[in-house]
Amino acid sequence: MYTPDMVVWLDLDGLEEYLKIPKSTLYRMVQQGRLPGHKIGRTWRFDRDAIDNWIKAGGSKPGGVAQEVVYRDHGEKSGVAS
Repeated sequence: MYTPDMVVWLDLDGLEEYLKIPKSTLYRMVQQGRLPGHKIGRTWRFDRDAIDNWIKAGGSKPGGVAQEVVYRDHGEKSGVAS
């Protein structure tokens, strides 16, 4: 059941459908830190409210907004902000 305080997460396919922007463009933007997203392992996830706020703030401005989250117990990188 959805409640207003729940975070709605989109994957790259969902974000492509939501914004009507090609996946290749979205992927490039998030890798460059121009789009707010979180990398969990090998998969990008996007908070829909953060995306809406990003658009309202002017979108696509450079500024290290991407986040990488990797599980520490697997001997990989810990959470790193780009």
